[in-house]
Amino acid sequence: MAQTYRAADWAALVLGIVMVLIGLVLGAGGAWLLWLGGSFYYLPSGIVLIVSGVLLARRRVDAQPVLMWTIPGFSGTPAQHSG
Repeated sequence: MAQTYRAADWAALVLGIVMVLIGLVLGAGGAWLLWLGGSFYYLPSGIVLIVSGVLLARRRVDAQPVLMWTIPGFSGTPAQHSG
């Protein structure tokens, strides 16, 4: 019997792929910035987006808590570097 997919399944897959792509760019840029002696914020943020995107694309409920607990943890870093 063929498995049918709902619109929510496709939306989660597309959003997960977009999150992974953004996470790859953010993580690569963050690694380069860290190599140059800059901020540590972008590398872990990119890694978290990649992990959350993969979990979301696989329709795992763990994707939301990973993102939810990580964003407040990293939110102090830009404020620390701004002034």
